[in-house]
Amino acid sequence: MNPSFKEIAALMDPVERPSLRELVNRHRWVTGPPTPLSMRSITNRHTNQKTVNLRFLSYNTYLLRIDIPLGDFIKSLGVEGLLQLAGVPDVKDLFAKAVENVGKNKLCELLPVPLKEICKGASDIISFVIEHLPISQFDALQNLAGNVINLLSWFGVSIPEIETNATPAAETRAGEIGVELAKNYDLIALCEVWQNEFRDSILAAWPHGVPISAGPGPAGGLGVMGSGLLVIGANSKITPVASHVFNTQGVSGMFGRLVDSDLWAGKAVLFTLVDVRVGAIELYSAHLYSGGDLLAAVPGMDVKAPTEDEKRGIRNQQVDELIQFFKSTHKPWNVAIITGDFNIDAHNQTEYNDLMARMNQINMQDYWVAQRTAAPGYTNVSGHDEDAVEITNRMPQVCKRTKDSHYCDEPAPAATAKDLAPTGPGDRIDYIFVERPTNDHTFNLDLTRIRRRPFERQNKTEGMNYSSDHLGLDVTFIASPR
Repeated sequence: MNPSFKEIAALMDPVERPSLRELVNRHRWVTGPPTPLSMRSITNRHTNQKTVNLRFLSYNTYLLRIDIPLGDFIKSLGVEGLLQLAGVPDVKDLFAKAVENVGKNKLCELLPVPLKEICKGASDIISFVIEHLPISQFDALQNLAGNVINLLSWFGVSIPEIETNATPAAETRAGEIGVELAKNYDLIALCEVWQNEFRDSILAAWPHGVPISAGPGPAGGLGVMGSGLLVIGANSKITPVASHVFNTQGVSGMFGRLVDSDLWAGKAVLFTLVDVRVGAIELYSAHLYSGGDLLAAVPGMDVKAPTEDEKRGIRNQQVDELIQFFKSTHKPWNVAIITGDFNIDAHNQTEYNDLMARMNQINMQDYWVAQRTAAPGYTNVSGHDEDAVEITNRMPQVCKRTKDSHYCDEPAPAATAKDLAPTGPGDRIDYIFVERPTNDHTFNLDLTRIRRRPFERQNKTEGMNYSSDHLGLDVTFIASPR
């Protein structure tokens, strides 16, 4: 039995329940809706035996174990880096400045036994030690100080302690997220699944296995984290195709990692092909630059955390790289979707206009806006400084729920000047971009109304009442033959 008008309307937009004209406009057409308006033209898309419906979620999971080896990084700078940090011209001056803290005779202890006594009687102990060191000059200085962080303090450089910990209730949340995803979704694109332990906890919800497409992992060396991207084909056939790690990752230069946390990751775009029987969806999932979050500056040096203008420039460069990657991989007969956390707030008109100017180059629509006349809604809790209590307290401001416990109220309320202030409750930084229909596409792709989901936890541990500091974007893709 064919679905009725009310059933199709409720599927496409359960919030506003559109009229026939509105329902026709909720579907996507190459050259506009058919004339005269016909319910049959809509019904055929939903009743064809080849039509495929996929419930999709785009979600930043906020799963991170903070484990930044600053000591290893500083050691990788070697003596050249220490010279710059200490503000001295050569190695001898570097040792001289260091031994102000330990005394010259302590230097002699770095040498083999036969040389220690000779060293103490040398006219120039510093030169003698440098000449006869059996280990690297950096290791010698580190041994004197006890560790790299202490050594830096001798030169007036203060590095804040970064503990090895995780975002609140991360391990528990990862398992809970997996259960929720397995229960409700056919296709999922995740950001910030930073460590394999969290990925494994999510995937445990499919005990017999599930197809995945994973973004690039750590590149080696001092790369602590990879891209954090993960696509899950829960009830869909997916094929990993390619990925691109952004060449522009953050503040450049020898000391960039001291002021820019993004440099410890490898943010990227991941391309996954989704088989929908009548054709293929090209799913591009991405996570863009945030920036900062470490030292505000390196004392005594012209090394500072990125400014807002610098952050904007880096994000724009990454969007440009994403577009070039898209152009090199996209096939015109497929329908493309780009999704993820762009860290570009749609409420910032300048940044948003820059983003949309670029996305229009590749025929992409911001589909949240395409479906609405109301102001865009928040997709994350801002300014919480990794604090579970702040996330818990701010989430009801970002996502009011009076009509449905699973979804935020719609249409999203207009943002006020107070909301958009730096201390406002949230931003809209997560997107679903959909390629506009073209004659080259071999099938129709329609989308139901995008809804925002807060995923409130049943077991509220560690003060964290929600599964993430972001909202999930929930939508159903409807692929039908032409």
